[in-house]
Amino acid sequence: MRNNDNHKRAITTAFTLLELLIVIAVIAILAALLLPALTRSKAASMRSQCLNNQRQIGLAFTMYADENRGSFPVSQGWGCFGGKCWANAYVSGRANQYGGDVPENQRPLNRYLNNVNVFACPADHGDSINPQVKSCWLGWGNSYQAEWEDAFRTQHVTGKGTAPPGSAAATPIKTSQIALHNPATKIIQGDWVWHGNRTSTNSLDLWHNTKGVRQYNILFGDNHADFYQFPDAITEWHYTAPDPNYTWW
Repeated sequence: MRNNDNHKRAITTAFTLLELLIVIAVIAILAALLLPALTRSKAASMRSQCLNNQRQIGLAFTMYADENRGSFPVSQGWGCFGGKCWANAYVSGRANQYGGDVPENQRPLNRYLNNVNVFACPADHGDSINPQVKSCWLGWGNSYQAEWEDAFRTQHVTGKGTAPPGSAAATPIKTSQIALHNPATKIIQGDWVWHGNRTSTNSLDLWHNTKGVRQYNILFGDNHADFYQFPDAITEWHYTAPDPNYTWW
Protein backbone atom coordinates (compact mmCIF):
# COMPACT_ATOMS: atom_id res chain seq x y z
CA MET A 1 0.00 0.00 0.00
CA ARG A 2 2.85 2.38 0.88
CA ASN A 3 4.59 1.68 -2.43
CA ASN A 4 1.37 2.50 -4.29
CA ASP A 5 1.14 5.85 -2.48
CA ASN A 6 4.74 6.67 -3.39
CA HIS A 7 4.00 5.81 -7.02
CA LYS A 8 0.99 8.17 -7.03
CA ARG A 9 3.08 10.98 -5.53
CA ALA A 10 5.77 10.44 -8.19
CA ILE A 11 3.17 10.65 -10.96
CA THR A 12 1.67 13.81 -9.41
CA THR A 13 5.12 15.40 -9.17
CA ALA A 14 5.88 14.45 -12.77
CA PHE A 15 2.67 16.01 -14.01
CA THR A 16 3.37 19.16 -12.01
CA LEU A 17 6.81 19.54 -13.59
CA LEU A 18 5.37 18.90 -17.04
CA GLU A 19 2.70 21.54 -16.49
CA LEU A 20 5.34 24.00 -15.30
CA LEU A 21 7.40 23.41 -18.44
CA ILE A 22 4.31 23.95 -20.59
CA VAL A 23 3.53 27.23 -18.81
CA ILE A 24 7.13 28.40 -19.26
CA ALA A 25 6.98 27.51 -22.96
CA VAL A 26 3.69 29.40 -23.41
CA ILE A 27 5.12 32.45 -21.63
CA ALA A 28 8.22 32.36 -23.85
CA ILE A 29 6.06 32.18 -27.00
CA LEU A 30 3.85 35.05 -25.85
CA ALA A 31 6.91 37.14 -24.96
CA ALA A 32 8.39 36.49 -28.41
CA LEU A 33 5.13 37.59 -30.01
CA LEU A 34 4.69 40.67 -27.82
CA LEU A 35 8.29 41.97 -27.83
CA PRO A 36 8.23 43.37 -31.40
CA ALA A 37 4.92 45.10 -30.67
CA LEU A 38 6.30 46.60 -27.46
CA THR A 39 9.43 47.74 -29.33
CA ARG A 40 7.33 49.42 -32.01
CA SER A 41 5.16 51.06 -29.37
CA LYS A 42 8.20 52.41 -27.52
CA ALA A 43 9.71 53.74 -30.77
CA ALA A 44 6.42 55.42 -31.71
CA SER A 45 6.20 57.05 -28.27
CA MET A 46 9.73 58.46 -28.51
CA ARG A 47 9.09 59.63 -32.06
CA SER A 48 5.94 61.44 -30.91
CA GLN A 49 7.79 63.17 -28.08
CA CYS A 50 10.55 64.20 -30.47
CA LEU A 51 8.04 65.67 -32.93
CA ASN A 52 6.43 67.62 -30.10
CA ASN A 53 9.87 68.96 -29.09
CA GLN A 54 10.49 70.18 -32.60
CA ARG A 55 7.14 71.94 -32.85
CA GLN A 56 7.92 73.78 -29.59
CA ILE A 57 11.31 74.78 -30.99
CA GLY A 58 9.55 75.96 -34.15
CA LEU A 59 7.38 78.27 -32.06
CA ALA A 60 10.51 79.62 -30.39
CA PHE A 61 12.01 80.38 -33.82
CA THR A 62 8.80 82.23 -34.71
CA MET A 63 8.82 84.25 -31.49
CA TYR A 64 12.47 85.15 -32.00
CA ALA A 65 11.76 86.30 -35.57
CA ASP A 66 8.77 88.34 -34.42
CA GLU A 67 11.04 90.32 -32.11
CA ASN A 68 13.86 90.68 -34.64
CA ARG A 69 12.24 92.13 -37.76
CA GLY A 70 11.43 88.72 -39.16
CA SER A 71 14.99 87.40 -39.02
CA PHE A 72 16.02 84.04 -37.64
CA PRO A 73 18.93 84.05 -35.16
CA VAL A 74 22.66 84.05 -35.82
CA SER A 75 24.40 81.05 -34.28
CA GLN A 76 28.03 80.20 -33.57
CA GLY A 77 27.58 76.58 -34.59
CA TRP A 78 25.24 73.91 -35.88
CA GLY A 79 23.65 73.16 -32.53
CA CYS A 80 23.98 76.17 -30.24
CA PHE A 81 20.84 78.07 -31.26
CA GLY A 82 19.36 76.57 -28.09
CA GLY A 83 19.83 73.83 -25.53
CA LYS A 84 22.18 72.88 -22.72
CA CYS A 85 25.82 73.82 -22.17
CA TRP A 86 27.70 70.96 -20.51
CA ALA A 87 30.95 71.53 -18.62
CA ASN A 88 32.48 68.61 -20.56
CA ALA A 89 31.00 69.47 -23.98
CA TYR A 90 32.81 67.72 -26.82
CA VAL A 91 34.38 70.32 -29.12
CA SER A 92 37.27 68.46 -30.74
CA GLY A 93 37.73 67.72 -34.44
CA ARG A 94 34.63 68.32 -36.55
CA ALA A 95 32.67 69.05 -33.38
CA ASN A 96 34.43 72.41 -33.09
CA GLN A 97 31.68 73.75 -35.40
CA TYR A 98 28.81 72.52 -33.26
CA GLY A 99 29.00 75.15 -30.51
CA GLY A 100 28.75 72.69 -27.65
CA ASP A 101 30.61 75.05 -25.31
CA VAL A 102 28.42 78.11 -26.03
CA PRO A 103 26.80 79.23 -22.72
CA GLU A 104 23.07 78.74 -22.37
CA ASN A 105 22.42 82.48 -21.99
CA GLN A 106 24.03 82.99 -25.41
CA ARG A 107 21.84 80.40 -27.13
CA PRO A 108 19.15 82.65 -28.65
CA LEU A 109 16.08 80.40 -28.43
CA ASN A 110 16.47 79.47 -24.77
CA ARG A 111 14.74 82.63 -23.55
CA TYR A 112 11.55 81.57 -25.37
CA LEU A 113 11.36 78.10 -23.83
CA ASN A 114 10.84 77.28 -20.17
CA ASN A 115 12.91 74.10 -20.27
CA VAL A 116 16.11 73.46 -22.24
CA ASN A 117 15.29 69.73 -22.12
CA VAL A 118 13.01 70.34 -25.08
CA PHE A 119 16.23 70.14 -27.12
CA ALA A 120 16.76 66.51 -26.03
CA CYS A 121 15.34 63.78 -28.27
CA PRO A 122 14.51 60.61 -26.26
CA ALA A 123 15.76 58.45 -29.15
CA ASP A 124 19.09 60.30 -29.45
CA HIS A 125 21.92 57.77 -29.31
CA GLY A 126 24.70 59.70 -30.94
CA ASP A 127 26.31 60.33 -34.28
CA SER A 128 28.65 58.10 -36.29
CA ILE A 129 30.78 61.11 -37.28
CA ASN A 130 31.50 61.71 -33.60
CA PRO A 131 31.24 58.29 -31.93
CA GLN A 132 33.04 59.66 -28.85
CA VAL A 133 29.76 61.11 -27.56
CA LYS A 134 27.06 58.95 -25.99
CA SER A 135 24.36 61.20 -27.45
CA CYS A 136 24.24 64.52 -29.27
CA TRP A 137 22.39 65.95 -26.27
CA LEU A 138 25.22 64.97 -23.92
CA GLY A 139 27.89 66.02 -26.40
CA TRP A 140 26.60 69.45 -27.44
CA GLY A 141 23.43 70.06 -25.46
CA ASN A 142 21.16 69.65 -28.50
CA SER A 143 19.70 66.62 -30.28
CA TYR A 144 18.60 68.76 -33.24
CA GLN A 145 20.49 70.42 -36.05
CA ALA A 146 19.13 73.64 -37.50
CA GLU A 147 20.41 74.36 -41.00
CA TRP A 148 23.50 76.49 -40.40
CA GLU A 149 24.89 76.51 -43.95
CA ASP A 150 23.59 75.51 -47.37
CA ALA A 151 23.91 71.74 -47.72
CA PHE A 152 21.98 68.76 -49.09
CA ARG A 153 19.60 70.95 -51.13
CA THR A 154 18.72 72.92 -48.00
CA GLN A 155 19.06 76.69 -47.59
CA HIS A 156 20.52 77.77 -44.26
CA VAL A 157 18.15 79.30 -41.72
CA THR A 158 20.41 80.47 -38.90
CA GLY A 159 23.14 82.95 -39.75
CA LYS A 160 26.68 81.59 -39.55
CA GLY A 161 28.29 83.62 -36.79
CA THR A 162 31.79 82.59 -37.90
CA ALA A 163 31.30 83.98 -41.43
CA PRO A 164 32.27 87.54 -42.43
CA PRO A 165 29.60 90.01 -41.23
CA GLY A 166 27.20 90.95 -43.98
CA SER A 167 28.02 87.91 -46.11
CA ALA A 168 25.26 85.61 -47.38
CA ALA A 169 26.38 82.86 -45.01
CA ALA A 170 26.24 85.19 -41.99
CA THR A 171 22.76 86.43 -42.87
CA PRO A 172 19.90 84.37 -41.38
CA ILE A 173 16.76 83.63 -43.33
CA LYS A 174 13.70 85.85 -42.89
CA THR A 175 10.16 84.69 -42.37
CA SER A 176 9.23 86.69 -45.49
CA GLN A 177 11.63 84.56 -47.55
CA ILE A 178 10.05 81.39 -46.23
CA ALA A 179 6.54 82.70 -46.96
CA LEU A 180 7.58 83.74 -50.48
CA HIS A 181 8.21 80.15 -51.53
CA ASN A 182 6.69 77.10 -49.85
CA PRO A 183 6.84 77.08 -46.03
CA ALA A 184 5.56 73.49 -45.92
CA THR A 185 8.69 72.20 -47.70
CA LYS A 186 11.28 74.50 -46.09
CA ILE A 187 13.45 72.47 -43.73
CA ILE A 188 14.27 74.35 -40.53
CA GLN A 189 15.92 71.57 -38.53
CA GLY A 190 15.84 67.86 -37.92
CA ASP A 191 17.24 64.98 -35.90
CA TRP A 192 20.95 65.70 -35.65
CA VAL A 193 21.88 62.84 -37.99
CA TRP A 194 19.56 63.59 -40.92
CA HIS A 195 22.29 64.94 -43.21
CA GLY A 196 23.37 62.67 -46.04
CA ASN A 197 26.96 62.45 -44.81
CA ARG A 198 25.68 59.99 -42.22
CA THR A 199 24.94 56.41 -43.22
CA SER A 200 21.75 54.37 -43.30
CA THR A 201 23.54 51.27 -42.03
CA ASN A 202 25.18 52.64 -38.87
CA SER A 203 22.88 52.26 -35.86
CA LEU A 204 24.17 55.57 -34.42
CA ASP A 205 22.61 57.36 -37.38
CA LEU A 206 19.20 55.68 -37.18
CA TRP A 207 17.41 56.90 -34.09
CA HIS A 208 13.82 55.84 -34.62
CA ASN A 209 13.91 52.10 -35.33
CA THR A 210 13.88 52.61 -39.10
CA LYS A 211 16.07 49.59 -39.99
CA GLY A 212 18.16 51.21 -42.71
CA VAL A 213 15.51 53.63 -44.04
CA ARG A 214 16.52 57.31 -44.10
CA GLN A 215 13.61 58.53 -42.02
CA TYR A 216 14.00 61.36 -39.51
CA ASN A 217 11.89 63.81 -37.54
CA ILE A 218 12.04 67.10 -39.44
CA LEU A 219 10.65 70.57 -38.65
CA PHE A 220 9.37 72.62 -41.59
CA GLY A 221 8.78 76.32 -42.17
CA ASP A 222 5.03 76.21 -41.50
CA ASN A 223 5.88 74.71 -38.10
CA HIS A 224 4.62 71.23 -38.89
CA ALA A 225 6.94 68.39 -37.94
CA ASP A 226 6.96 65.11 -39.84
CA PHE A 227 8.66 61.73 -39.72
CA TYR A 228 10.15 62.38 -43.14
CA GLN A 229 11.83 59.89 -45.46
CA PHE A 230 14.75 61.06 -47.59
CA PRO A 231 15.98 59.31 -50.76
CA ASP A 232 19.26 57.40 -50.58
CA ALA A 233 20.61 59.78 -53.25
CA ILE A 234 20.92 62.47 -50.58
CA THR A 235 24.42 61.13 -49.91
CA GLU A 236 25.48 62.67 -53.26
CA TRP A 237 23.97 66.11 -52.65
CA HIS A 238 26.27 67.63 -50.04
CA TYR A 239 27.07 70.61 -52.27
CA THR A 240 23.86 70.67 -54.33
CA ALA A 241 22.31 74.14 -54.19
CA PRO A 242 18.87 74.65 -52.62
CA ASP A 243 15.92 74.77 -54.99
CA PRO A 244 12.58 76.08 -53.60
CA ASN A 245 10.78 74.10 -56.32
CA TYR A 246 12.27 70.79 -55.22
CA THR A 247 10.66 68.42 -52.68
CA TRP A 248 12.41 70.33 -49.91
CA TRP A 249 14.65 73.38 -49.80
